[in-house]
Amino acid sequence: MKTIITVFILLILSGVAHAYEGFAATADGHSIVAGGARFSYRTNSQDSDWLWLQKWSEQEDAWTPFLSTGKPIAEVEISPSGKYILVTDFTRKDNPNDIPDYTLHIYTSDKKHIASFPDICDVVFSPDELQVAMIVGKYQDGPYIPQHIIIYNFETKESRTIDHEANEIWWAHHDGNIYLKGRGFAPAYCYDVKNREIILTEYKGVFFSPGGTYYFNCFEDVIQILRTKDNVCIMDNEKTLDYKGGIYKAEWFNDEIIVFRHAPKLIDEKGEASYNFVTEILNLSKNTACLLPIENPIGMDKKNERIIYLEAGKIHFWNIQDILSDMDKSDFCRTVTLQ
Repeated sequence: MKTIITVFILLILSGVAHAYEGFAATADGHSIVAGGARFSYRTNSQDSDWLWLQKWSEQEDAWTPFLSTGKPIAEVEISPSGKYILVTDFTRKDNPNDIPDYTLHIYTSDKKHIASFPDICDVVFSPDELQVAMIVGKYQDGPYIPQHIIIYNFETKESRTIDHEANEIWWAHHDGNIYLKGRGFAPAYCYDVKNREIILTEYKGVFFSPGGTYYFNCFEDVIQILRTKDNVCIMDNEKTLDYKGGIYKAEWFNDEIIVFRHAPKLIDEKGEASYNFVTEILNLSKNTACLLPIENPIGMDKKNERIIYLEAGKIHFWNIQDILSDMDKSDFCRTVTLQ
């Protein structure tokens, strides 16, 4: 794991490409969890905070309270198979202007708590779903300050620390290694999981496609898509994509399709700026970008090739193949050029 605009904006200013929105789905789309500002469940008390994590049932098409940490929920994430659920809650300070304390809790799908970690800024699951890698950092009034990396093993309950500062992290599927990078155009490093060593690379980003054919670098309003084998930039948003605002979330749907969430900056007649979240699909094989009228958080049902989104508390599905087949005639789509 956003939209989480208030206190939770601390989690999206780092430039990471897989930021959370209090909404997450499994790889097959059957299990969906939501919590925090995007989906509020009020308890019987007068507390107006978001205290419950909700779980959606496809069979009943309904939400039910799933679990509570006893504190307001900021973010949620679910592992691809749904076996593990990560919940980040927060504790406010006495001074409302001070940044809250955040803690990440790991649960099994049957609500068993297995571990907690403070000050977690970003997480990625290993391809085999046996481990999770986490960026530890200190929140501040602006981008968080990274400190080190923790790798936690769900089965052995063991954790180990990697002494490396990174704002971006990705556990690549094509080689099983963890890639780390600072903000902006900082160099990218590879953490060799087997040999437990950090290696400087020539890559400009860390977010590799599932098969490793491409990767992208995503920072504020800059997106570069590069070919892995020769490190050549094949697409630059300044030349080909109509992005007018910061990138909030970006994720590979498969080796050819990327889904972006970003906030274009709109200027009204009085010169005042506003931001509306939009979703855009980029199809590298068809050289086409399609802007979808979806402002709310999205999830990826990669097995059934569907985009999942939440609107007015209801779950909606949009078939990715239907979108691609209509790209040539859709008013939302346009042709882009690979370099």
